[in-house]
Amino acid sequence: MIMCCFFRRTDGFTVRVLNLTTAVFFFLLSTGSISADQQIQDKPDISSSVEIASVRDLGPLQFHKSIRGRDGGFSAHFKGCAVMVFGDTVLNAPGDDGMNWLSNSFCRTCDFDAQDNLSDLTDPLNLDGVAKHFLPFTENESAYNMEHFQPDVHGDKRSRYALWPGPILVGPKGDKAMVFYSKLISGSKGPFDFKLLGMSLAVWESPDTLSIRPEVQPRMEDPTILFSEGDVKIGHGAMVVDDWIYAYGSETHKDADGVSWPCIIGRVKYDRALERGAWRFYADDSRWSKDFNDAVTIMDTAPAFSVHWNEYLGKYIAVYSSQFINKITIRTATRPEGPWSSPLVVVDCLAPTTKQAWSYCGMAHPAFAQEKGRIEYFTYCREIDILKGEVRLVQVTFK
Repeated sequence: MIMCCFFRRTDGFTVRVLNLTTAVFFFLLSTGSISADQQIQDKPDISSSVEIASVRDLGPLQFHKSIRGRDGGFSAHFKGCAVMVFGDTVLNAPGDDGMNWLSNSFCRTCDFDAQDNLSDLTDPLNLDGVAKHFLPFTENESAYNMEHFQPDVHGDKRSRYALWPGPILVGPKGDKAMVFYSKLISGSKGPFDFKLLGMSLAVWESPDTLSIRPEVQPRMEDPTILFSEGDVKIGHGAMVVDDWIYAYGSETHKDADGVSWPCIIGRVKYDRALERGAWRFYADDSRWSKDFNDAVTIMDTAPAFSVHWNEYLGKYIAVYSSQFINKITIRTATRPEGPWSSPLVVVDCLAPTTKQAWSYCGMAHPAFAQEKGRIEYFTYCREIDILKGEVRLVQVTFK
């Protein structure tokens, strides 16, 4: 859902912006439609053998007082901490740029016992004690935002660059991480006035520091973007298996039957992930192609989802929000490329307070799993007021 709301600054100026609810997030991560060459493949319906013993709602995560709402929540175990990254983050006080809005943020905790929710979720703060960006803007991007995303800019002229983080990929040695992100530009001409400019990977050396965005395509107009406009859209879900990165791309597909998110998969050696030419895409029958147009659909998912190995189940598990119905769904497979099982609904989410909205960004957090994955922890995002949301934690126990 999209709501056009009014966001008040401390100086009394009212800025018209979009809130961080469902359709914004989904639209930005999955702009476009699947190409004719990436037609949905007919696959046998593989029933999931997974059974659920119990589901327990643990309540919302408690963030720093400067944060009014945030969405996303990809996580990882990184250098002794559990880290979580978020997309649009609404603040209770102005941030470094004078606005009450961040396009990304992150927090960390050393509390790995999630059975009673999580404690000590710590955000990096600026000198005024307000949360700050996780992904840095370039000088040009910052200058653009300072000129075009300010209270004195008329509404129909206002726009901004945004950086939305995705899956966190900790290296095989655990010494560094990479984080998928989407770059986009938004305007003020309506709820879908967004343009995806590309997707890429940031490098993260430590939870004690912010990430950096290396130049990965020096000859391109924006050298920080690995997958530019017209290239494959990938990174809506991802995981590291041994020394490989497996990344999933799920673009929005609309037809007479409704909306779906057919998903493709690409892979690359971890130490070559920043080389565009090193990526290969699954083209069925155990064949991996340089050309992403050869990629076949391996399952239908969502615009953002988590994927990881569950030792207890002996399977990979994909976790995502079923769109429009306030539920979290899983699929399982024995290989990253599948075949993936049919979907199994495992969590009934609390509905948002706005009837036209729905819960979203369902995903798993294997860093907190117990008993080799018999007990897992999922989160989802839920709107609870104007420009205010919560990230809710759920415990799922398998039989």
